Amino acid sequence: MLKRTRQKQGVYLESLEPAMDSVGLEIVNAFHEVMGFEYVPVITSGNDYPYHVRNSKHYENKALDFRLKGLLLEERKSVIEIAQKRLAGRARVLWEKGEAEHLHVELLD
Repeated sequence: MLKRTRQKQGVYLESLEPAMDSVGLEIVNAFHEVMGFEYVPVITSGNDYPYHVRNSKHYENKALDFRLKGLLLEERKSVIEIAQKRLAGRARVLWEKGEAEHLHVELLD
């Protein structure tokens, strides 16, 4: 997954749960399906950001955030829908809206 993405400076991914690699690749594939294979998704958070909610899966190395900035609204919707279908039963895919808009993906318990 790391070779198919870029990471925002300071993102910590070294201790991710092994299952997050395949989950992350599904997200990358969703981006590629919508944006084409030249598009390189950006991971904006792993277990590195001190302002996640208290019980965030980020702190368990079971969550990633991907940048949506720069995508058209329809592209964002499509990426989220494709990712949700591909990861149903394995991971939760959320479209976190607002000032720090991003795609959040976390392993299910």
